[in-house]
Amino acid sequence: MSAIKGRSARPPVEGRKLVPLQARVEEAAYSKAQRAADAAGISLSVYVQTLIDSDETDANGCPIWRVPRDHGQEELPLKTA
Repeated sequence: MSAIKGRSARPPVEGRKLVPLQARVEEAAYSKAQRAADAAGISLSVYVQTLIDSDETDANGCPIWRVPRDHGQEELPLKTA
């Protein structure tokens, strides 16, 4: 896909490997993200990368806005086939 006129290009970084990221979100969330990227003059990819980079995490890598999963919790005794 070609660049959109007026948007700044992602600066090249030696050794950086870019991989695809895909997610399904509500249409309103997509529109909000696209408007924010457009207003900032950046691509949606750069916008999402910036959100990920600015997401603070705890020592285990869990975002601080999310209650960590309790790995010590007992599993339910489910019958398997």
